[in-house]
Formats: sequence, C-alpha cells, structure tokens
Amino acid sequence: MKMMAAAGLMLVLLSGCAATRESAGDATTPAGWRAENVEVVGYSDLGGHEGALKLAIRRVGEGEEERWYLYVGHLWESGWSIVDVTDPAAPRYVRFIEGPPNTTTKQVTLHGNLLITGLSPQGADEDGDEDASVRGESGVYLWDVSDPENPQRLSHWSAGPGLGTHRNSYPGGDYAYISTRVPGYRNLVLVILDVSDPRNPRQVGLWAQPGQRLDEPLPQYSQWLGYHGPLTVAADGRTAVGGYAPLGGEVFLNKRLLSGLSRHEVSKAIAYVPQAHNAHFPFTVSEMVLMGRVGRASVFVSPSAADHAAARAAMEQLRIRSLAESLYTQISGGERQLVLIARALAQGAPCLILDEPTANLDLGNQARVIEEIVALKKAGFSILFSSHDPNHAFLCADRVALMSCGIIIQGGAPQDVMTSAALTALYETRVDVSFDQAAGRLVGLLTASCAAASA
Repeated sequence: MKMMAAAGLMLVLLSGCAATRESAGDATTPAGWRAENVEVVGYSDLGGHEGALKLAIRRVGEGEEERWYLYVGHLWESGWSIVDVTDPAAPRYVRFIEGPPNTTTKQVTLHGNLLITGLSPQGADEDGDEDASVRGESGVYLWDVSDPENPQRLSHWSAGPGLGTHRNSYPGGDYAYISTRVPGYRNLVLVILDVSDPRNPRQVGLWAQPGQRLDEPLPQYSQWLGYHGPLTVAADGRTAVGGYAPLGGEVFLNKRLLSGLSRHEVSKAIAYVPQAHNAHFPFTVSEMVLMGRVGRASVFVSPSAADHAAARAAMEQLRIRSLAESLYTQISGGERQLVLIARALAQGAPCLILDEPTANLDLGNQARVIEEIVALKKAGFSILFSSHDPNHAFLCADRVALMSCGIIIQGGAPQDVMTSAALTALYETRVDVSFDQAAGRLVGLLTASCAAASA
C-alpha cells in the first residue's frame, strides 16, 4: 500500500489494530500523518524529492541474498526514485534518476528485468487535444533493471510532440499496453507495443472507440470518450480487461443519472458477481463474503457486528454456512460461484448483476446456481445476468435480450424472442425450441451436431 505526501513514502503493514493514531513526528515519521487500522513500519523521505505517486516493486535474489526494491514515479519532479525496502522498518534510499526537463514522470510498471516509465509533457492535457507547443518528452522509456540499483535506459518510444501517456501496464512477455494520446486521434487510446526487443519498441496495435479518429464525427457524449487504463491481462496471456468510457446514451438508477452517483451510492443499489475469480490468497469463505460489506464503510474500518450478521445471513440464504471456515481456494467451482453470489448479497444491494454465473461449471453446479438465482428472484431481487445457454433464460427470465457482436438485436419476453429461427440465426447452428410438457416450459435443443453425427 502507498501513502503520498509532499515528499516521502510511508511503508505500512495492514493489520487488525482498531486504534487511530496521529504521529507527533519523530526520526522516521512526519508529524500529522495518521494511521487507522494500519501499522506504520517505516518511512523514507525519498531524499527530499517530492510527489511520490506510482510504485512498482521487484524481488531479486534468493535466500540470504533476497532483496526487494521499490521504483517510484514522481509527480512534481521529473524523475524516479529507487528504494531498497528489504527491511521495511529501515528502508534504504538508493538513488534518484533525473528525468527529462518539463516532463511528468508519474507512471511506472515493470516485470522481470524490464522497467517501463511513462512520460507526459508538463502542461499537456492527457485527456485533451494535441498541443505541439508544449515542450517535454512523451511516450515511455524502457529500462534494463538487471542491476536493480543502476537501471540502464534502453530506448524511448515517443507518442508524438505534446502528447502524454496515462496508465500503462506490462505483465511480462512481448507486449506492453500504453494508455496514451497519439496523432490523428482524440483523447486517450490503447496502444500495444512490441517490446520483445526492448532496444527497439514498435507499435503493433491500437484500439480506439468510434468517434476518436479526428476524421470521425464526435459522439453525443464526447466528454467520456477515451481509454483510461491500465489494461489487466489474464493469466492465460490471451484475454484482458480494459475499461473504456461508454459510447453514448444515459444510464439511470432510481431516476438518477448513474454517472452522477458516487461509488458508495452505487454500491448500495447494485452488486456485481464476476464470471470467474482467481483466488490468490487463502481467505476463508466467511472472510470472502464479509468483503461484500466494504462498500458500506471505509476500507480501513473493522467490520461491525452488523457486517458479520449480514455475511452470515447471506451464507445461510445460499445454504453455504457449512463452508464458512473452509478455504476459498480449496472449494469447488460451483461452491466458489455461490460464495461470490453470497458476497454480493452481503453488500445489501437490491439489484444483482451476474456475468455468466454458470461459466465453466458442470451440469450439476449449473443447476444449483440457477436454482439460487430463481430463489433470489422470488425473494424480490432484480437480477441481470448473461449466459450462452438459452435454457437458462427459459428457466428463470422474465425478459431477455439477444446480443450479437455487442449489439442487442432483439428483446422481449422469452417466448416471443427466443424462437427456433432467432436462436438458429444467432448461434449459426440449428436450435429447435419446443414446449416440454413434463417441465412445463420451453426448452432449446441443439440438433445440428446430432444430425451430423448420424449422417
């Protein structure tokens, strides 16, 4: 976790302490800094260099030779600091690397021996128009940090005069992902850099919204146009998540414009259940569900008795109370999905959004998740979920929308919209929809593969 001040970096340890303390100032901690539910273990003044903003941490060596280094991007000075934090109680300030003049250097990202630092001309609007009169470097520097205390600059990729980068990511491998302005486009776009030869980075891809090209008309809501970043790449290295602004239109929540609500207000009304969740830490099921209460208080406030009661009630509602002390990393995929739904319920929001809640589950666990969705619907929750299986909609949906290539092509009641012809056209394979007398509902049957197998 990072703390920012006019100058310096506070190293903290997340803990369960409930006390709030304000430093009176001593040899390691400046006066006036507050610690709430965290324990301050060390402080570095970064050699007096101001504006510590973005951080990247790196581990080098093994055993007794193991060391940890922080690389710090500065906002108010042009340059980067290196801090040895192997002993967080006594961080050792290594050095300051001076950046180019008239340039903001707040962005840093690294993997292995490759450090990538962002550059934005001072005075340039990262989200605004190109201004070639603004002086300063743009794009990114690539550094070799095989010697962690003495980085060697390998190359400079420039976005263009007067153009700045915003949030960048480098997950390792051949490609880095840069949120930046580039000539010919409005606002920030996603640029993909081939860094397989870090001495010669090359732009090999670009992603922009309709309306970002200068020769395209501006959409109605152009103030939201652009890519903020950073891109988060999945463990498979083939898929990624990157937030883009909406293309247009308005979203209202309880008759209020969603964009005008705070995250706290939204969290009271809408809870989200992701399609999949990679568990990296062995939290118990109870702890995972309790995390759904974070949106109702400060992240550093200890959970209250009401929070624990809400978590228990959510687990009981989904019939997973027996898993409370089980490790989330060791339960089945179906159980894990129910835990994520319970976490959303604990949030206390009346509306649930579920992204393919049955993805990668076997038939038994799919049925269990759908059963719980039906039960939640009967309990009064508003539920929006996506699925590739039309039978899920037949089982529990009041209204459906068929989507192709991100566009809604048809919407309405399931029996009106999900016809054999519509589903066959959507999936580009034969789907027969019929009424199942025993089940008392419509069902969709994929028949093309059976016909092909018997031919």
